[in-house]
Amino acid sequence: MKKTTLVLLILILSLSTKTYAQYFFGPFSDSNDKFKDKYASFFKSDERVLKTWYHYTISFNSSENKYILRLFHPEKIILLSESKFKDKKLRFKEGEAKTYFTHNKSFSTVNFINNLEEGIKNTYDSLGKISSYFNYQAGKVEGKAVNYFSENLIQRESNYKNNHLEGSSRTFYKNGKIKEDMIYVKDKLEGEFKKYDSLGILLSISIFNNNLLKSTTHYSENSTQSTSTIFDNFTNIEEMPYFRGNCDSPVDSEDFKNCNLKSFYKYIGNSVKYPVIAQKNNVSGRVFVRFVIEKDGSISNVNLISNTCESMDNESLRVIREMPNWQPGLQNTKPVRVYFSIPIVFKLD
Repeated sequence: MKKTTLVLLILILSLSTKTYAQYFFGPFSDSNDKFKDKYASFFKSDERVLKTWYHYTISFNSSENKYILRLFHPEKIILLSESKFKDKKLRFKEGEAKTYFTHNKSFSTVNFINNLEEGIKNTYDSLGKISSYFNYQAGKVEGKAVNYFSENLIQRESNYKNNHLEGSSRTFYKNGKIKEDMIYVKDKLEGEFKKYDSLGILLSISIFNNNLLKSTTHYSENSTQSTSTIFDNFTNIEEMPYFRGNCDSPVDSEDFKNCNLKSFYKYIGNSVKYPVIAQKNNVSGRVFVRFVIEKDGSISNVNLISNTCESMDNESLRVIREMPNWQPGLQNTKPVRVYFSIPIVFKLD
């Protein structure tokens, strides 16, 4: 009997390019021919099938001299990712890798050389239009990175150095006006963080030192910003929402934040039950869930960002939907709605 463990990792939404890349964990050692017909349509004529299992296949492409690992949503029979390897043990990625996101029918492509990403990583929307691009050099993000709205209008521009956010970063409204203007030093906010409304009117200037908010000055009482705006948790609102965990430390201290975070870990660890069918089929993986923390701290709009298998998807949604209220986030001293995303990791040891 394998020991089952559940690991929770908290994802603070950022411009990470690897956020949703991996659905399932190896080793991919199981095989049964009864699954071969299930995934037969995904194999090409020059591929030799080596292994088929509940949620993956491994084949050898003679034309490219590469081994191909495909991961699937087993109930929906939907391809989630396709990676190529130089070796039979699947240790060294080589060639194009594709990842498919079922929640919005988008997908990403990136090239691997010697197991490291190299060149441009593009993400495409459901219509095949580019929604983001990042430049990789030897596995690290370098230079300019851009995210787009669905209309190919720029949503965010950032700069990277040695895999870290570095220098100027801006977000935009769909009309092209700047929404936020900030500076990063090794992924941490530094100096002025300016916010504007959709007409270009300056709303506020916040001062950050090593990612810590030091002060905020507000300039306009006539903002056009809607009170129904939902902030992403990569947007630095003045007071981020937090899980309420019976913590006695001062509210503005690191000990208080860490205590609430540990309480959140404990809640997830005590609440999530590893699905029996996933254990039976030796399925380990990561489920990304997105939700809104409302102005009253309640949880709403719970959705999957990435799928694995039906049992782990449903269990992750259940736990987040049943989560107790949080302390809501504040912007300009008023409660605001905030998006959060977390990965819940199911792992068999």
